[in-house]
Amino acid sequence: MMRPNHLGAGLVEPDPGSATGGSAWGAADRMVGSPRWGWSQGSRHLVAQARRDAGSGTVATLGILGVLLSILVGALILTSAVLASHRARSAADLAALTGAAAIQTGESARGACQVAQSTAALNHADITCRVQGEQVRVQARVRPTLLPAARLGAAVATAQAGPAAEPAPAAGQTESRFRGGRTEQ
Repeated sequence: MMRPNHLGAGLVEPDPGSATGGSAWGAADRMVGSPRWGWSQGSRHLVAQARRDAGSGTVATLGILGVLLSILVGALILTSAVLASHRARSAADLAALTGAAAIQTGESARGACQVAQSTAALNHADITCRVQGEQVRVQARVRPTLLPAARLGAAVATAQAGPAAEPAPAAGQTESRFRGGRTEQ
């Protein structure tokens, strides 16, 4: 026969006089306060501690989320600065190439810089342009799009374009060029 335990919490322990009780469980298992059949002082302390700690998981989770959010914002700021740097390099390269192409088609230095400026404007960059002979030198500035990254300043890149200088032939060698499928000397 089963009977309620000493706390009346709905836990039951075997009747010591029954066939399955008594000697099968041992005297220690039926003692008042036994961890198997009832609450001991230690387990009551643990329940009280658990009640005091209620909500601490929420605080820890919020702390972890705060750290992750800070890392995410930092990564976005860094990404915005790197993206501005790439845009500045691309804008400088393209502006210098279009300026040099304009020089090759007969534009003046001022006209070449205007062509370079319009190319840079399409790439959301501000440039300064200098022409020396057939060489066009461009410095492009692009501001990061994310506000905190904009405080770091604009990304700056420089590019130069124009015809390559032909190297002089070494002593004792003849110059050869490849044109239209045949070699000229």
